[in-house]
Amino acid sequence: MTLAKLLSLPPSERAARGLAHMPGEIAQQPITWLDTLRRVQALEPRLAPKLRGALRAPERPQALLLGAGTSDFVGRSVAHLLRSRWRCPVEVVPTTDFATHEQNLLVDGVPYLSVSFSRSGSSPESVHALRYLLERAPSMPQLVVTCDRDGAMAQNLSAHPNAVTLLLDDSVNDRGLAMTSSYTNLVVAGLALAHWNDLARFEELLHAVARAWKRLAVVADVLAEQLSQRQFSKICFLGSGALNGVARESALKVLELTAGRVSSSSESFLGLRHGPLSALDAKTLVVGLMSSEPRVRRYELDVLREIRHKRLAAETVLVAQNPEPRLRDASTYLLHVDVPHQVADDHLAPVMVLFGQLLGLHCSLAHGLKPDAPSPDGVIHRVVSGVEMHA
Repeated sequence: MTLAKLLSLPPSERAARGLAHMPGEIAQQPITWLDTLRRVQALEPRLAPKLRGALRAPERPQALLLGAGTSDFVGRSVAHLLRSRWRCPVEVVPTTDFATHEQNLLVDGVPYLSVSFSRSGSSPESVHALRYLLERAPSMPQLVVTCDRDGAMAQNLSAHPNAVTLLLDDSVNDRGLAMTSSYTNLVVAGLALAHWNDLARFEELLHAVARAWKRLAVVADVLAEQLSQRQFSKICFLGSGALNGVARESALKVLELTAGRVSSSSESFLGLRHGPLSALDAKTLVVGLMSSEPRVRRYELDVLREIRHKRLAAETVLVAQNPEPRLRDASTYLLHVDVPHQVADDHLAPVMVLFGQLLGLHCSLAHGLKPDAPSPDGVIHRVVSGVEMHA
């Protein structure tokens, strides 16, 4: 049943099938991105002086992108653009690592500017990391992007004079267990922060990506529903550069939404050869998120040819701009990201993740699970709890 049909079910049936939230959270994404941009624009009078002062200081700061789980993958999806536009070192640090090894991750005397991404604003490790940096780096702004006005970040830590908080709309504080619209809106916020001094240009790009999302959704939804019925034992997502963060997020969606019944993984195209290739077999679905950069794509095509030559996949789906003949030859299915002009990979995460989200949704239903709460034994929850922070 396609996304449109799921959304048309009576509310009582949707609730009974665990579909009260997730289908709508996927479908709302392109509309909500524009609201997120407006919120960044409204924050500009406070944000611009802070970033200008930090990024033009004689000693450039090191930017840390902080988050746990999907929020960590947000950082991995925007790090390349932030590095190139902020012109300073940018490092993605999972707060699950920060909590245990902050003494090894930070260097005395280095100015740190952080961007904390968090749907709930209450993940214990992420709250700890932000609090630590607010105390340790009093001369640097620490940026907070969160979706929950009631979370600890928005309620308490945002009051710190060094904290600059971007609170996203409550509609993207996803109620389903697996983050979908919250992921893409946190990404859009991160991309907008990269364009803090050029938001008009970014708005043009965002409109183009939103239109591409709507065109892709129609065909990607049908294909995802069709492939979910095949019940592949493994699904492997591949992505290079900024799209590696999207591949990680896509794999996590399938894993979470099927309660681990589908073994999903992610890797860079070139990294696949260094061990993970051994996990692929004739029951594996390979999903390649193709770079739009010609040189990178040549490397990716080499890997896809090797997968085909060694018969290491049952099917291959490629998601790409510029659907050239070589891509059709290397895939079973080709999904076209239709933009009027080429958009750099750094700006494509919000649309490139769509197929993984839809595949996770439909695989969840195919395995008899409830997508809003796909962990029947309560192994995982919407917000991680029970974490004790040790001194």
